[in-house]
Amino acid sequence: MNILGVFLVQELRTGGHVRYLELMESLAEDHDVLVLFNPRCGYRPRRFRTMDFFLLYDRRGIVPRSLLFALTALWAVARGHLGNHHEPDLVLVFGESNLAAARVLTRRYGCPLV
Repeated sequence: MNILGVFLVQELRTGGHVRYLELMESLAEDHDVLVLFNPRCGYRPRRFRTMDFFLLYDRRGIVPRSLLFALTALWAVARGHLGNHHEPDLVLVFGESNLAAARVLTRRYGCPLV
């Protein structure tokens, strides 16, 4: 199964963030897992592959310049440019901050959102 994850937060603020990444690591043992990922969070994946999105946050939210870059990159992914990765069978997301991006991807690929 091909799983596309979305994890764009800048820092690991909750135990839920850590558990999501651990889940993706576990799933990558038996499945092809690609995560749209903000490497600024400080986590270094061992098993799943990443497509990096460098989003910057300040006290008011996402810094507009980085959002423009991220939306451009997300648009490319939504258009089907996953590089040599296969189209996903499902999109797996944690948290409402990543939900809008995940919905765009599920509509594009016609797969379920979990």
